[in-house]
Amino acid sequence: MKTLESKNLNHHGIVAAACGELQIREIIDSLMPAGNRKKLSFGQLVEGMIVNGLGFTTKPLYLTPMFFEDTAVETIFGDGIKAEDFSDDSLGRCLDKMSEFGIEEIFSRIAYQACKKFAVDTRFQHLDTSVMQLEGEYDTATELIRFGRPKKGRSDLKQFLISMMVSNDGGVPLLANVIAGNKSDQTHFREVLKRLGDSMKASNEDIYHVADAALYTKQNIQELDDSPIKFITRVPSSLTEAQELFKQIPLESMQDDDDNYKIHPLCSFYDGVKQRWLLVLSKAALKKELKTMYKSIRKERRELRKEINKIERRSFLCEADTQKAIKLFKTKKYHKLKTTEVIKKEIKRTPGEVFKVQLKVCLSKEKVLIEKKLRGKFIIASNELEDFSNETRTLDYKDMLAYYKNQSKVEQGFRFLNDPLCMADAIYLKNESRIKSLVCVMCICLLVYSIAQRKLRTALKEQEEYLQINLVRMFKTQH
Repeated sequence: MKTLESKNLNHHGIVAAACGELQIREIIDSLMPAGNRKKLSFGQLVEGMIVNGLGFTTKPLYLTPMFFEDTAVETIFGDGIKAEDFSDDSLGRCLDKMSEFGIEEIFSRIAYQACKKFAVDTRFQHLDTSVMQLEGEYDTATELIRFGRPKKGRSDLKQFLISMMVSNDGGVPLLANVIAGNKSDQTHFREVLKRLGDSMKASNEDIYHVADAALYTKQNIQELDDSPIKFITRVPSSLTEAQELFKQIPLESMQDDDDNYKIHPLCSFYDGVKQRWLLVLSKAALKKELKTMYKSIRKERRELRKEINKIERRSFLCEADTQKAIKLFKTKKYHKLKTTEVIKKEIKRTPGEVFKVQLKVCLSKEKVLIEKKLRGKFIIASNELEDFSNETRTLDYKDMLAYYKNQSKVEQGFRFLNDPLCMADAIYLKNESRIKSLVCVMCICLLVYSIAQRKLRTALKEQEEYLQINLVRMFKTQH
């Protein structure tokens, strides 16, 4: 009697089909031929890691054979392929080969194929970096793993950075790389855009790169002024010029963009570079920041009350000491000193008299008014200038705001990569080159996911059907 065996396919068949459409296996095998000695090609091994990564489980990489135990492996990867073929040694050799070839080149080839096949609009590209933290002991000589400035406040953890550029159209990853954990965004952004600018000199296509305020430094904007790259970025609010604009331009002179935003176009020549600036007021941000400001005012008042109580309890031997204490008293950010009074008090012991101080503070309306003008506002800058010769411009001011707001697309990609169910817990590797290769695989997982989601949404739109869907959340529920 023939024994029948049941295997699951789950959503892994969808992932494998997406990998097939993107020709990931073929691209990897063309770049890294495995020869006749290997049962699985490097393309199949990478595809296996992608299916594992998009399996949304917490199994680390070395348990991949266990992950495929109940899966119809032959249906996905071909006849004769077994779960145990995805061994720790095989995957390790694959990661080593990827590092040897170059993960940037591998990823860019796959991303280019994806954008070409699915007609992804790459005119507007969003650039950012994200922290990946590591626990455990690592070689102090490594160039990648560094103590940095993690957002979670844990300066005792080692980390590296993932640099990624995604399209505005669907958040499809276009470039991905791994950089040292202590490298600044300002330097990295300049290096990335310089390389891209050199490759674009022979092209007449307009490419816009969107980034956060880390891009806007004196050196960066001056170098970009001489390159074909056009940027859309946020001006640091700490700049004196920005602070002055926040105070000077009244809300009445700003035009409505939508229910939440007001805008005011400006011309700028900051650091000798001609730019277009757009002053933006976010009503939602204003409401939130004013609430935070009033909370700070209440906290400051409590702190001042404690300091006043300490001074008023002190006794001074002469009036000069009281005046010195008054001068040293600081009213902080939102309050001012209203009245001061020096009181002479007779005592029985020697000396026969001491001096006391009484202080009263009040809220400074002028300071509060200035702070209110600074709240809820930011400035977007672009080096694409208006063409006065024909009174047309390629990029409208409203489009500048819309594309900058879409910077969240790259942040969504980083949230995907940092999710423990998408290999984030698998970064236990000691070898620096393997860590880089694994991150490359994770970014390919994001590429497959974003293309599949984009394809689904496009199909729904063509059929005039709309569905709010989160594939990650759906798969988490299943598993």
